[in-house]
Amino acid sequence: MKILIACWAVRQSMVVWLPIGLAILSLLGCAKTTVESVQLYRGEPLPRPGLVLVHDFTFRADQVKMKPTNASVSGAALTAQQREVGQIVSRVLAHRLVDEILVMGLPAKRGDGDSTAAANVYSVEGRFLSIDLGDLRRRENIGVGHTEVETRAKLYRNSKDGKLLLETLHVTAEGGGSGPFGTQVEADAARTAKKLGVELRAFFAEQGWVSP
Repeated sequence: MKILIACWAVRQSMVVWLPIGLAILSLLGCAKTTVESVQLYRGEPLPRPGLVLVHDFTFRADQVKMKPTNASVSGAALTAQQREVGQIVSRVLAHRLVDEILVMGLPAKRGDGDSTAAANVYSVEGRFLSIDLGDLRRRENIGVGHTEVETRAKLYRNSKDGKLLLETLHVTAEGGGSGPFGTQVEADAARTAKKLGVELRAFFAEQGWVSP
């Protein structure tokens, strides 16, 4: 009789935890990044950059989508949280993209720096189309969640006559995993920067500035 009760308890435990386990595995394995690029410049090779400026990507608070753990959070309080998250993602993306370009052997820094002394300045500018944090209450309850960051970036050559658009990039980074949502959002920003770096490197290589 005791054996039958024990087996029933184990079976019931499997019924309860198996769906949760499957959900966790699906979230942990769903990180992916997609990119669409359009090269607009087809002229003569451009001069090697004296500096590549990476500007913080812009966003609107209402583009940060999230279901707060506290359902009563709304209005100005929710907008403040959305703005804070957007600033974190924008800052991480800019920092990581600067690192990606530096690794290629090209000079780069955040776009808020002084570039007046540099010749042949190029810039990367962009905006977030969406920063989706998903259901934060679910993350709090089961310890995992799903995020998605979508951006549109543009590469320019700067001059005293204005800016010449060279390439546009559309990147979507999805991620899932355990830990605080901020960690996952930063990971998505880092993935986005990595993919942008790969696409920029292809353009830079075509110009003869870096190795393929």
